[in-house]
Amino acid sequence: MTHTAKAYFKRWHSGEPVSLTTADEVDQMLDALAAESWENSVAALYIDGRLDRAGRPDHELQVAVDYADKTMGVLRYSGNDGTYFSKGSTSSDGDSVLYYYLGNEREFPRNSVVPMEVARAAVKEFLQSGGERPTAVDWQE
Repeated sequence: MTHTAKAYFKRWHSGEPVSLTTADEVDQMLDALAAESWENSVAALYIDGRLDRAGRPDHELQVAVDYADKTMGVLRYSGNDGTYFSKGSTSSDGDSVLYYYLGNEREFPRNSVVPMEVARAAVKEFLQSGGERPTAVDWQE
């Protein structure tokens, strides 16, 4: 089954999000996100039509690209089973890392930083699975 994800990372996306149906479109969106300024370093993704009883999405995948090192990023998944952050190989000691969604701070654990190849694979799996938490990345609560 083909799914469509809606991606938001610019203010005008609220009325016209980026539609993703293929792996190539995911790559194009992540490349566009990497080209953004620090104020738009996070994209929020939802599978079209997957809603709760109140009519809101029952899931969300946030992907962020490190604006200083475009080869690294972070992931945050929220769904019916909880909220999870990607788990990278760095220590969790120290402050959290900050990324920005539409100019607003988003904190991620320092040890949630993963290579963008891993993040790309996770976003593609999210699309293919219809919004399930990707298995292409290790997660932490």
